Amino acid sequence: MFHSSASGRDDEIYFYTPAHTAAFPYRVLAAGKATAAPSEPPVRRRFKQHVLILTLAGTGEMEVEGRTYECPQGSIAWLDTSREYRHACARGSHGWSYLWFGMRGFGLDEAAEMLGARARPIIVSTVDEALSLQFSRIKQRLAANHADSEPENSAAVAAIIAALVANRSPERSSSAPQPMADIMQQARMELGRAWSIVDFSALMGLSSSQVHRRFRKVVGSSPMNWLRRERMNAAKRLLVQTDTPISEVALCCGYPDPLHFSREFRRVTGLSPTAFRDSRGS
Repeated sequence: MFHSSASGRDDEIYFYTPAHTAAFPYRVLAAGKATAAPSEPPVRRRFKQHVLILTLAGTGEMEVEGRTYECPQGSIAWLDTSREYRHACARGSHGWSYLWFGMRGFGLDEAAEMLGARARPIIVSTVDEALSLQFSRIKQRLAANHADSEPENSAAVAAIIAALVANRSPERSSSAPQPMADIMQQARMELGRAWSIVDFSALMGLSSSQVHRRFRKVVGSSPMNWLRRERMNAAKRLLVQTDTPISEVALCCGYPDPLHFSREFRRVTGLSPTAFRDSRGS
């Protein structure tokens, strides 16, 4: 345990040293509890990890790339600390108390992108007691420094991420609005076409940033990531249901270079197209 007493603060910080090697999908690197007074300077530490912050009392203030966001009591903020940022007690608040932990793991960049946390912190205000308890237990397990805490903390991170996604899902429509649904259907029918965000923008009559926001709201990802998933799903079907040569499968699914297709397919599925076909997708 490390206590920081700078500026009269008495913050708890616990660090993690792995006992197992990449055995679990998520790894909590550090966790703690902190307080910030209105007079204290902002925190600007730079790491290359994702940090979740649960506000216990008062209001925090985060600035990411020149824009400011408030963290009210009972909210969770997801912050990508590889970006320029600062956080402090919000102006007008008597203080800010929060639990936090830093994490690394499989798919966190993608999860952050899906939730919109790559360009700004996401603030989720509908936090229940069970979710708050997860933060406390993560800190307690790091404080105990027991090797068996690794799977429990990994599971806790997964539960928190799932809750954040569920809490934001009401913002998404159950179906895509027109003309977005028409564009999505057209893209599915023409997967071999060299689609770009410019094409989507022109057909939908929206700016590129508006198209990105519309896709994230409806399908939870950027337009190009959605298109990549559609292409991979179509490729899987063709590989399993037909004897079409792999080079033709690649071309039909928007990959004129079969080698690029094979690399991308292996990255997504863990198998080469040939191995996937031989396994019949199992």
